[in-house]
This record gives sequence, structure tokens and C-alpha cells, in this order.
Amino acid sequence: MSRPLCPGCGRPARVCLCDLVRPVETATRLLVMQEAGEAAHPFGTVRLLAMAMERLTVVTVAGRHAPVAVPPFDMPPRTAVLFPSTGATPVDQLDDGARPETLIVLDASWRHARRMLHQHPWLNALPHVRLTDTPPSRYRIRKPPSAEALSTLEAVVAALEHLEPDNGDLQLLLDAFDGMVARQLAVESGEGHVRGERVRGPRG
Repeated sequence: MSRPLCPGCGRPARVCLCDLVRPVETATRLLVMQEAGEAAHPFGTVRLLAMAMERLTVVTVAGRHAPVAVPPFDMPPRTAVLFPSTGATPVDQLDDGARPETLIVLDASWRHARRMLHQHPWLNALPHVRLTDTPPSRYRIRKPPSAEALSTLEAVVAALEHLEPDNGDLQLLLDAFDGMVARQLAVESGEGHVRGERVRGPRG
């Protein structure tokens, strides 16, 4: 029998994450292009972003298809792609006039993100920005492909910290993220119990 899922966070009801999330306002609009496999992952961080941020749109794209010449959403002016491509401008070096009002974020593995750029060539016509000198990821429940890799939520926060340095709400996103990680680690260590029952991990 399948376990009932929370309609808010999509997690099993007894390990719901909704209480961790607080509203976060940003001046920057976020457009997340999410690879289909990530949309189904139980610990994807875009779910937390979508729950907290009103100015965020998530578009799920198929993993394999022919090149798509037209964006799947209305393209606002002053839009940039957050991706460390060759020639991408460090986000902390952007002049005020060059700061994007809309940021496109690719939610996928590195391999799938590169494929996404190939399958959506219009992305390459936009300015690209990248992160520099980021702290190690706190995403301890998923194995990173490299020491520099961040979760999508962490990358979004790192970028917005430069684009909106006075936005004190951004820490709320990291607090929700840390709470999700801590709860899952407790489950995997056998410390997560609800009403006397052991909460099983993702393989349980």
C-alpha cells in the first residue's frame, strides 16, 4: 500500500517538510528548467524553492528530444542563465546595469544540464553568469559529482546573495534546506521515529 503524500511538499505525510518553509521575497525572477528525472526525486531542492518563493516558475523538460528553438515560457528582458560555461561572467563581478532581472537555472545533473543547453540552443544566445568561491555543499544526502558542486537551492541562494545583497530572507531558504537534510540523516541513522514507528529511508 502506498504511503499518503503531503500535497504541499510531496513527501510522505509523516515526514512532511512544510513546517520548515517560510515565504521568501526576491526582486529577481527565477525560471527553473527542471530535467524530468529531477522532478521525481524525493530530495530535489527545487520543491523547497517553489514552496517558498512567489517569483519562481518551474518548467519540466523531457530528457531526450530534438532541439527546441523557442523558449517554453515568455522571455523577459534582462534574462541570464546561471551556468559555468566558457565566457560566463562571475556573478559577483556584474555591474549594476548588467545584473539580470530574471535568472534561468538548470535543475539537472551536470551531464543532463549540458545536454539541456544543446537541446535548447536559445539558452546559449543569452548572457551566462557563474558562481565563484562558493563554500562546500551541505547537501549530505546526495553524492555530489565534484567537490565544487552545489544543490540547485544552494546555487540559487549563492547567486542571489550577490544580486540582492540586502535580502535577509535568503537565509530562510538555507534553513529549510538544512532542516530537510537533518531530517533525512536522522531517518537513515534510525533516529527518525513518528508515533513509535521507525520512519524508513528512501529504500525502505
